[in-house]
Amino acid sequence: MTGKFAFWMGLALAVALQAEAAQVRFEAIVDRTRASQADPIILTLSIISDENLPNVPAPEIDLQDFYVDGPAISTRVEMVNFRTTFTRELSYSLNARRTGKLRLGPATLELGGQTYRTKAIDLEIVPGSARPPAGTGKGAGQDELKDNLLVRVRADRTKVYVGQQVVLEYQLCYRFPLSNVGFKELPDYAGFWAEELFVAQQLKPRVETIGGTEFQVAPLRLMAIFPTSDGIHQVAPMAISCKLPARGRSSVWDFLDDPFGGRGQTAVVACDPLRIEVLPLPQNGRPPQFSGAVGRYTLQAKAQPLSVAAGDPVTLKVEISGQGNINAIEPPSLAGLAGFTVYDPKAESQEKVEEGGYGGMRRFEYILIPQRGGSQEIPPISFAYFDPIQGQYRTLQSAPIRLEVRGGIAPELAAGPGGVPREIAQVGQDIRHIKPDLQEFSEPIQLYRSAFFWGIQGLLPLAGLGWGLYQRRRQRLEGDVALARRRRARGEAGRRLRLADQLLEQGDSPAFHAEIQRALLAFLADRLEGPATGLTSQARAQLLAAKGVEGELVRAVEEVLARCDFARFAPGTQSREEMAQVQERAAELIAALEQQG
Repeated sequence: MTGKFAFWMGLALAVALQAEAAQVRFEAIVDRTRASQADPIILTLSIISDENLPNVPAPEIDLQDFYVDGPAISTRVEMVNFRTTFTRELSYSLNARRTGKLRLGPATLELGGQTYRTKAIDLEIVPGSARPPAGTGKGAGQDELKDNLLVRVRADRTKVYVGQQVVLEYQLCYRFPLSNVGFKELPDYAGFWAEELFVAQQLKPRVETIGGTEFQVAPLRLMAIFPTSDGIHQVAPMAISCKLPARGRSSVWDFLDDPFGGRGQTAVVACDPLRIEVLPLPQNGRPPQFSGAVGRYTLQAKAQPLSVAAGDPVTLKVEISGQGNINAIEPPSLAGLAGFTVYDPKAESQEKVEEGGYGGMRRFEYILIPQRGGSQEIPPISFAYFDPIQGQYRTLQSAPIRLEVRGGIAPELAAGPGGVPREIAQVGQDIRHIKPDLQEFSEPIQLYRSAFFWGIQGLLPLAGLGWGLYQRRRQRLEGDVALARRRRARGEAGRRLRLADQLLEQGDSPAFHAEIQRALLAFLADRLEGPATGLTSQARAQLLAAKGVEGELVRAVEEVLARCDFARFAPGTQSREEMAQVQERAAELIAALEQQG
């Protein structure tokens, strides 16, 4: 009888607990399923529960086929027929990277040991725009955004040799007013060495006719790229985001409705990928001293002083100037220079942009020590490069440099018995101990036997070392803003947590959770060397992953931030014990982040 009673009591308890468990729904909706690449699709992920969930992790969804803004997070509490629901929404603005059929999702959510999954959403991405902006005029083909707004890339050549310079010019072409123009995504130039030549700070357009239609054409970016291997390479597209006018103002009511032009459509446009064919450098005629330089160059060499004593240094400067990837130029070899001790050169570059290309000067500074006196000669310095315009190798040579070296063999190089330099072999033979007349001198004070003397001697270098380290640290902090931010991050976070502790005692839940949220965001911004505002959930996750932070720790941070965000917009739902748990969890996360970065 007792066993049956226990069984039915356990069953009743399980049913009660199941009835009291939070009912969670996870949904995904979009504002449209057919759009163009320029028209944003708004994706909303909703987490709906009949209880206030304390820790809600960020959902996971694959968005690699889209340019993404967000998510924007919002929370709300609703009561209908005495039933309360808590909703957390994450809104993403998506612009497709390509046209055609795309599938969005499914999104997954791990919560309370269960996995929730939304349904996949099929999208159709078409060319042009389903919502043409006003003011573009009327006519065939002009009712689509693609005929009025585009990004194009121009290359000065698309068939090159390995290491040959390709100049890319990115332009924004438009036929109506734009605002909030910015780079949405920049290419990574995989397979190329890239140098930035120009980036626009504001639009400075010129009028140009494209396909029989006048456009405003503004340069955006100028890049010099150098392929590092042969084959077919593809430069990824560059994407631009901008705000378009919603409509023209045809009446005074339009002006009163939107006096500052704040409304409008945000569009993302990208140029087409660029295909570049890269040829290998020819083997025929390759000089033995060729080290990979491609371009057009000149060579100069000079030494000073031209008259020195044997064993004194001579500075030899070799300058290579021209157009090409100057940072990849290797120092010319001086291995065959006889009669001199040659030290490794010091290299420096001076970059220059001229005639739409990248180049400049690379200087190598050698230190030469002549070993013997007499008339010496630095033979011609040779430098070989490949001229891609002529399609052949060229070798440059400097004029020989005459030096007058005074004296015979350099003293430090004159050998004694057994090949040991003579001046080293004579140490101990030509130096004798000087014995003063003790009668002429009084008994000296033997300071070296004083403990005080040695104490002072020991403290002086320590004091100098300490002062040097202090000055170095101060200068480093003044010159390295990122380092200063990282060093102050923990102290600033601790100050905010102490302020949150005061708000906890006052029972001010919204202000308390706002301060916890600010403490975490400010700490992340200082450690990631970025602004506290604008760090979206996705951006934080990517930056923390790049810093080597574990995924579990990233998700824990997002859970605390989400919990704070929810509590700020739903005051009164958090008890003091729950608030204390949030504060303790935030302090643990800050300590864990500091240990990992």
